[in-house]
Amino acid sequence: MLFFSIPLETDTITSVHISNPILTELYHGQSNLLITNIYNKQESFRLTNENYNVTLNVNE
Repeated sequence: MLFFSIPLETDTITSVHISNPILTELYHGQSNLLITNIYNKQESFRLTNENYNVTLNVNE
């Protein structure tokens, strides 16, 4: 499990792009669960070898 927090001094973020190809390069069947909590809006995504990018529109 990996947890990280990025404190920002702005509230004008409109989107966040996350790419995670490294963790699935060695083990193609591996998937990684990504849980975000941005502006108190929680979303989850499963990143795989075929689907390793996600862009979150956070002000919608």
